[in-house]
Amino acid sequence: FDNRSQAIQRVIQSDGQAHRRGNVSFGAQKPNLSLKLTQESVGENTRSNPQELLGMQMNDNWILSGMYYDYEKVRDAFAAKLWSNLNENSFNVANDYEFRYVEVIMNGDYCGLYLLGTKPSPNSIMSEVSDEEHPDIMFKIEEGDDIGSFITGQTNILKYYKQETDVDDKIATEVLREYFESIFGDDNLAIESSVDMQNAVDFHLFTN
Repeated sequence: FDNRSQAIQRVIQSDGQAHRRGNVSFGAQKPNLSLKLTQESVGENTRSNPQELLGMQMNDNWILSGMYYDYEKVRDAFAAKLWSNLNENSFNVANDYEFRYVEVIMNGDYCGLYLLGTKPSPNSIMSEVSDEEHPDIMFKIEEGDDIGSFITGQTNILKYYKQETDVDDKIATEVLREYFESIFGDDNLAIESSVDMQNAVDFHLFTN
């Protein structure tokens, strides 16, 4: 239910799925959730159901942050807004994200204040995978690992870096290996050529 004064559509309904998300906060009493909006189509097939929630971009994947460790309930939303205002990159893609405060009622129980938001995705960054020689590849870090063993070919990095785009795993692995080789090598020009330096500085300021 959208109670903003400028809201055109007050009530939005959708089928979907939800699952608990998070790492450090996974066991918190107030869980973080991922929402996947779906609808049934002809032939009882389930397909995505993108919606424009609270004035944010059309999406079928949403997150609900319980802000369990954000005690003031301001930091996360403020940081996201700050990053959105800071964020300018040479690729002109939307790699920021936004949040809206919502109150959540689940199965008739009031669950309190949450942040509803989206997260960067291949669609939001307008990735182009048709170019097999230089495809756009998006990774999500699942957990850390010894990068040195990956560079030398002893481990499969895709176990720790989940690919979000539809690119051949062999191609994606080589792109990531070349990137880490330059990062951990001595060739500063190679590092600079593969990094949007101004955006990297902005991101460093944001995370610190």
